[in-house]
Amino acid sequence: MKAAREDWFARQDTLDADRLVFIDETAAATNMARGYVWAPSGQRCRIAVPQGHYKTTTVTAALRGDGLCAVNLADGATNGSRFRAYVTDTLAPVLRHGDTVILDNLGAHKVAEVREAIEGRARNSSTSRPNSPDFNPIEQIFAKLKRLLLTRAARTLPDLCAAIRQALARFTAHECRNCLAAAGYADDVAIATNSGPA
Repeated sequence: MKAAREDWFARQDTLDADRLVFIDETAAATNMARGYVWAPSGQRCRIAVPQGHYKTTTVTAALRGDGLCAVNLADGATNGSRFRAYVTDTLAPVLRHGDTVILDNLGAHKVAEVREAIEGRARNSSTSRPNSPDFNPIEQIFAKLKRLLLTRAARTLPDLCAAIRQALARFTAHECRNCLAAAGYADDVAIATNSGPA
């Protein structure tokens, strides 16, 4: 594992950030709630959170330097046939000639026809990176997505799906590019600061 990480790190500079497409999945559920809240002094904060009956959805998305694309929501977990359908029906149509698609080592990513579907649209084949979140800039997007969903606290599946789509629409191209830069893929891009006008 250490050797794979070192090899990937050494090759990061050779990858064209404008042609990288990172694919990953994350889960969201109707029982998501913030772990802490504020209440007026002397008052107890109460919030209803489902304990036993909740629904889970999987968010699969692609991150480019110019934004998110190929977003798909599905009930339950990702398996090989679901991922193959995602690649052929959702991802492949948005790939451009010359793209390099980067996947992790999830078993569902290795099913038959996935690589062929990607290579049919992109010049470069899919690349498996070490299963390490710090090499995958879409993890930063998903972390922020979950924080937004915790605040929204959607309790039905339709509300959760709407909240996911609204949250993902908030990510600008600039923010996505900064995620690539923070993960080491676009060193030539200046990361935005919160400093005010001079």
